[in-house]
Amino acid sequence: MKRSAGFLTVAAVGALSLPFVWTGCTTSSATKATNTRTQTPVPVPTNSPTPVPTNTPPVQYVYVVGGFGTSGQVSTVYSAQLSSGGGLSSWSTTSAYPAVYNNLAQVAVGGTLFAMTGFNGGVGPLVYNSPASGGSASGWNGDVSLPVSIAETGAVVVGGNLFVIAGYTSSAVSTVYVNGISSSGLSGSWSTTASLPAARTGMGCAASSSNYLYAGGGWNGSNMSTLYSGLVSGGAVSSWTSVGAIPVAQSYMGVATDGTTLYIVGGTASMSVYSATMTGSGGIGSWTTTALPTGAINQLPGAVLYGGYLYLIGGYTSSAISAVYSAPVTGTAVGSWVSQSALPVPLGFIRPVVSQ
Repeated sequence: MKRSAGFLTVAAVGALSLPFVWTGCTTSSATKATNTRTQTPVPVPTNSPTPVPTNTPPVQYVYVVGGFGTSGQVSTVYSAQLSSGGGLSSWSTTSAYPAVYNNLAQVAVGGTLFAMTGFNGGVGPLVYNSPASGGSASGWNGDVSLPVSIAETGAVVVGGNLFVIAGYTSSAVSTVYVNGISSSGLSGSWSTTASLPAARTGMGCAASSSNYLYAGGGWNGSNMSTLYSGLVSGGAVSSWTSVGAIPVAQSYMGVATDGTTLYIVGGTASMSVYSATMTGSGGIGSWTTTALPTGAINQLPGAVLYGGYLYLIGGYTSSAISAVYSAPVTGTAVGSWVSQSALPVPLGFIRPVVSQ
């Protein structure tokens, strides 16, 4: 792994966690009338508009916590409102992160942001959370620290549990930690579950809607391409299985998923988006390749999905960049990229999340 100017020039990626909303209704049956008198039907207005169902997603914001800019690590937190059709508002700042870090593992649960570990010349075990609403993080609170100082981890939420996958302590590790998580914070102490078959740092990690964790690529002396999956049951992973490989051996890539399709975005050896279907049994389909708009290798750009669009946010080519793009996605197909509101400053080694 290359380190220069007192920071690690490669970073890990977390996964995107999106809330599911269940709405139900209760239907009651009317009691049958017993009299026989004639009732006059109520006229139905002919000019009443017919409701038109829409697929407009709820109002959501993308949050970028920390990162590496032109002057080093930062603690700034930026947010922007996502809009249908792949749009994005201008960026604003909100409550700064309590420490100066890049490579922060991040997830969102309900209306709460979680950020953890990270790199600032060293590694750390710290975990913080903040309520988020309307593009504002209202204040960061210390949460339950990990048992070890670690960075370059994957962070994924499945079934009310937060999994922190592999990473770097003084070398690459294979350990997987788990803790219960809710919108009010972590529920208790960290425990371990099944380790990955091999030590890795800078992996791309995500979860499918069928409760499988995926972890692929990464670094341990060289770039790797193996993709593993493991079924989450009862808040634990019993074992991991190799299910193939990402198309290029690489590390430190952006990752996004809608629970069905996995998008691997950029990385240390890629100028592309690689997308494939995650099967219901923890497998992976064939890969589709789409060029990035930056025309250069882009290490750890931000990658999020919203309303059928993939967003590419910042990243690191030969230096940090501020450009933001979006492209429509249909399954594994990624459409044409369109430029959106740029970050206020160039930032790489970021792992943005979507929340309210």
